[in-house]
Amino acid sequence: LAVGAVDDRFAALRFNSDLTLDGSFGDAGIRKIDFGAGRHALTLVLDKDNRILVGGHQRLVRLTADGTIDTTFGNSGAVIDEWVDQIYDVGIQADGKIVAAGKDDHHFRISRYHADGTLELQTNRDLEAPSNNDHGRGVVLSDDGDILVLGEINHDYFGSARFSQDGSFENEYVRGGPGGEQAHSHLLLPDGKILL
Repeated sequence: LAVGAVDDRFAALRFNSDLTLDGSFGDAGIRKIDFGAGRHALTLVLDKDNRILVGGHQRLVRLTADGTIDTTFGNSGAVIDEWVDQIYDVGIQADGKIVAAGKDDHHFRISRYHADGTLELQTNRDLEAPSNNDHGRGVVLSDDGDILVLGEINHDYFGSARFSQDGSFENEYVRGGPGGEQAHSHLLLPDGKILL
């Protein structure tokens, strides 16, 4: 599975093992959703029922395993999230709730939804660093319900912000200095440590 843009539109694609498009998915291997030019898909995650959640520019969409839009989710299969301007990562909690993490112009931001796409909470954090351009790039969900958002601040610092289960801010970590440090991905290690 891959996400991005086809014809400058929000899209998900599925490939066979030989990297040819899987014709059993969507329309000849592609599910394109026309939210308008320039609205691209940026991330995906599978839920326990093998449905595909795709996040991107102010949009969160759920597809069934064969690439059909799941109309039981949100409004006919999609949620418009104007709180998180760019959804860079999506996580699913043990209780099935969906956490969309990313940014607006200046903050780490998260939205949390019930499994059917109804909104539960929204929160944000402007990290304490000499900048106003924070990008939340990844989300890690702890067993106790805490939400850790990882990313970068003004393209100069690595940063993270931890929120409690109710969305209140707990703590933050900022590391680095001017010099172009950028975070684009993360990995949760078996011992619980996080590689950024």
